[in-house]
Amino acid sequence: MNIRTLFLIPILFSLSFFACDSGSGKKPATSFSDSTAYISPAPGEISLQDFERYYNAIKEFYDKDFVARGFNGAILVAKKGRVIFEDYHGYFNLSKKDSLTAHSAFHLASVSKTFTAMAALKLVEMGKLKLDDDVKTILGYECKKAIVKLKNGSIYNMYYTTAIIPSASENPFEFKDVPGFVLEYETGGNKSSKITYTAIQINFDPVPASKFKIPTSGYRVLE
Repeated sequence: MNIRTLFLIPILFSLSFFACDSGSGKKPATSFSDSTAYISPAPGEISLQDFERYYNAIKEFYDKDFVARGFNGAILVAKKGRVIFEDYHGYFNLSKKDSLTAHSAFHLASVSKTFTAMAALKLVEMGKLKLDDDVKTILGYECKKAIVKLKNGSIYNMYYTTAIIPSASENPFEFKDVPGFVLEYETGGNKSSKITYTAIQINFDPVPASKFKIPTSGYRVLE
């Protein structure tokens, strides 16, 4: 029998709100709802026979393949929302010999990846994200890929971010139709000689007006 065990680190947050009686006898008028609140569904039904079968199989597997090999940690196996097997074995602090309990804190590490994946898929379901989007991070900004095709058939790639809003009303002419601030782009005559320019620093300080002054000498105007 193949038994899949699911290791969960339960973190329970309990929030209690108490309103103090001010003596006026009036209830607070302010109310709010938590948009992040989650109400778990009612646990499903598991027969006593199935419960004992699952428990015995998991217990045997746990004792033989985990505890006997020096397992140090927590295990919780649930089915249909009902906890079938739960145990804490070993020490939270080896030097102090503090035993692990249901209240011991653990470093989440990669456990959070499951929730990140679920959140990403939820954005896909809402139409706010595509799984085939080509993105990369430049200078800490998430950049989307844009493909530019010229009249001569040349194709160039560029990456832009919507997190930076330039003071100018639109991008320079070569990036005119790009819906964001370009942080990387290609240029060149052909595929073999393309050059990629990538931003390595962003300065948000305003450009001095002196940089835009036209020199009054050193040239002559042609009529």
